[in-house]
Amino acid sequence: MLSFLIALLLSVFIPFGMTVEETVEGSSVGVDPAPIESILKNAATATEVYAVENGSYEGATFEDLKARGLQVEPGVTLAVATTTRNRYCLEASKQGIRFHYDSRVGTPELGPCG
Repeated sequence: MLSFLIALLLSVFIPFGMTVEETVEGSSVGVDPAPIESILKNAATATEVYAVENGSYEGATFEDLKARGLQVEPGVTLAVATTTRNRYCLEASKQGIRFHYDSRVGTPELGPCG
């Protein structure tokens, strides 16, 4: 009985883990995450420029980032999720794959701002 339960649990969780891993690489939906990560890094640079010009990240919008040279490729959605005086978090997604860039971390990560 115990071996049956273990086998059942493994049959459920192992394929799920593989699907998540494939999604991280973008292969399960045919999306290359590199352009999304690149756009987030460029958006972070534009956000830093905004902060230098305004003394804070607070109030930065997508339009503000575009005014500072940010270009977003077609099919990618970018949002300024959070801005405060000392930090920000940006989100970008394409075909269901979402990454975020938290200024406290300094690198794109899978998933929404948390």
